[in-house]
Amino acid sequence: MNSKPTMIAVFIGLIIFAPLMFYLKGIPIIYAFLLTAIVGLFFIFASIKEKKDDKKAQLLKDRIIDESYFNSAEWREKYLSRVTEDFFETSDKKGMKADLTKRYHRMVSIPFMLMGIFMIVGSFCVFLVEFEFTNIFYFLFGLLIGLFLLYSFGIKYIIAVPLRNFYKNNPDCSDIEFSYVSGKILSNKDYRNGKGINIGGKYTVIYNKDAVYAIDNNQITNVSRTVIRLKNYMDNIYAGEQYKFKLNITADTAYSVELDEYQVEAALSELRALAENADKTAYKEKTENEIVV
Repeated sequence: MNSKPTMIAVFIGLIIFAPLMFYLKGIPIIYAFLLTAIVGLFFIFASIKEKKDDKKAQLLKDRIIDESYFNSAEWREKYLSRVTEDFFETSDKKGMKADLTKRYHRMVSIPFMLMGIFMIVGSFCVFLVEFEFTNIFYFLFGLLIGLFLLYSFGIKYIIAVPLRNFYKNNPDCSDIEFSYVSGKILSNKDYRNGKGINIGGKYTVIYNKDAVYAIDNNQITNVSRTVIRLKNYMDNIYAGEQYKFKLNITADTAYSVELDEYQVEAALSELRALAENADKTAYKEKTENEIVV
């Protein structure tokens, strides 16, 4: 996205209209020029920062692809300081279903649920205050939107629908459950994402807001990492960048889970170790890295 046209348009608009508006309001015109200068400096700063960040991103892209970034002494030191004894989470002692149910409960979005309840109650109030044909439309519209919000952001995770669907499609999964309980768990700490992975001896389980997947470790043919750079804009003005990291697993199909950069590295190490213990040659010796800008 190019923010220059927006910057130029706003700046020209300020130059033309700000003095006029200040004059009509009886405000000294000098303040209009001062405001224009401040806005201009802000635009210049945003443009310079975007160019600097783009240059840094290009250098980082090359280092990520050849793995020099992840193998640097500085990064490895940070990684090893993070990977302590409590770095991996453990499963609930009651089993896989109890553990994942708790994790789905954490995904519940209270604000959206309250909004849904508010719309449902409001719809009934509108309908009851005055019974008119036109109110039926507002009643149904508010009711449907409210039910959608209530279910999609609350009830769906309270009753753990994705987990229920998993057990429905996998009625006999005792091996998966046994592997899960003894597995190592890495979860995305951003509660809005609700994503994680459990790396067990026989199965790797990935869960997200929509589904639960169980991957037979013997079917895994490749693991890789994707780094995604996101440029943030506010009203088309550059406002910084952020990076997201994904672990990719190729088996019967392609799977991915978003974690932080240290969790992805730890997961790659665990999956490589499983492959070595099983004397598998299907895994690539060097992890493939991809960066999306």
